[in-house]
Amino acid sequence: MVDIAFDDALFSRYGVTIPVLALHSSETHSLLSELGWPFDARSWQHG
Repeated sequence: MVDIAFDDALFSRYGVTIPVLALHSSETHSLLSELGWPFDARSWQHG
């Protein structure tokens, strides 16, 4: 868990959204997909 309030780069990136889940590639460690709050059922199921 990361508190974005104390990280200027993360705070700028997320603003008022709340990152809930993030999927990273195990090979390249790059971000594949992210789900932020608020989200609906469609976003949860289909990313």
